[in-house]
Order: sequence, then structure tokens, then C-alpha cells
Amino acid sequence: MAWAASSRAILAGIVLSVTVGLSPTVVRGAPSPGPAEDAAAGEVVFKKRCAACHAVAPGQNRLGPTMAGVVGRKVGSTPGYKFSQAFKDGKIAWTPKNLDKFLANPRVVFPGTKMSLAGVSDPKDRTDLIRYLASLK
Repeated sequence: MAWAASSRAILAGIVLSVTVGLSPTVVRGAPSPGPAEDAAAGEVVFKKRCAACHAVAPGQNRLGPTMAGVVGRKVGSTPGYKFSQAFKDGKIAWTPKNLDKFLANPRVVFPGTKMSLAGVSDPKDRTDLIRYLASLK
């Protein structure tokens, strides 16, 4: 009888140790970055891949149009920028989904684009970049 009670106490201690040791943080792993972290990572991607041709301030077009307010805007509609015919003929808005497709392979989505970027092949980089672009108002 004493052995059974002692065994139960030991077993309860083991279960408690395992339960505490495997807290939700450990079980789930590191939390995935939220939108703010993704946008910060996207800014890094933007500076490496896009900033040479695109500004982020409203009204500041460069070789490419400003990216301020791009998410939700109709393709080829940035004031003061001379778009290629491919963009002028575009009938879509820059939704996150459309941006993802375009950034993956610009020349396939808009044949005739003036944009020299071959594409952003890493899906995470594209997601981060789109979150950053969405933060630009």
C-alpha cells in the first residue's frame, strides 16, 4: 500500500514536471513574426531590391513610381508618372495577392513592363515586402 501511494506521488511529480517543462511556448515553438516585424523585414527587402528606382514618399516618382499608397491603388494610376502601355492597360488593383504574383515574376504578369527587376523569388521576402508596402500611406 505504501509503495502504491509512493508510486502515485512520483508519477504525479513527473507529470507536473513534464507539464510545466512543456509550456505552450515550447510546444508551439517561437512565435511567428507579426505584421510589424514582417513590415520591418520588408523594409530591408525594399531597400535592397526596390529603393534604387522607387521612393516611398507621396509624389516622389523616380525611375519607377512612388510606392506610397500602392496597396489598393489601380495599376498604372500614380499621378505624375509615365507608365508603360502594359501598366496603362492594366485593369486590376494592387491587392496583396496581385502584388505577390507581380513581384514573383513581373514580366509574366505585365509583358512589356519597363521594370528591370526579374522578380523576388522568396515567398517570405515577398510577403514581408507587401506588408511594408501596405504600411506606406
